[in-house]
Amino acid sequence: MKDVILLPTYNERENVNFIVPKIFNIVPDVHIIVVDDNSPDKTAQDVQELMHKFPNLSLLFRESKTGLGDAYKDGIRRVVFDPEVRNIITMDADGSHDPGYLTEILRYIEYSDFVVC
Repeated sequence: MKDVILLPTYNERENVNFIVPKIFNIVPDVHIIVVDDNSPDKTAQDVQELMHKFPNLSLLFRESKTGLGDAYKDGIRRVVFDPEVRNIITMDADGSHDPGYLTEILRYIEYSDFVVC
């Protein structure tokens, strides 16, 4: 079973190069899906480079920017029916959601249906 983090991005090139390695350092077995809204700053290209280093990282590229809510919905649609997915975690790529809480979130979710942090 796998835990998946959805990380929507739009012009987050600098941030993904910081947050992705930080997340994998804290929870190495997690799977991260970056949902990029066709960022003009080439966020998607940086994610593709990071994918060579982190095999549990993937990119869901969206052709246009339709908003954060749609990015989360598309990401959830990608994983919700995968029988291997145990938990779905949503985070912002700008660092406003501290990855330091991930181990605690994953511990609490073992005994709960839903965790908000």
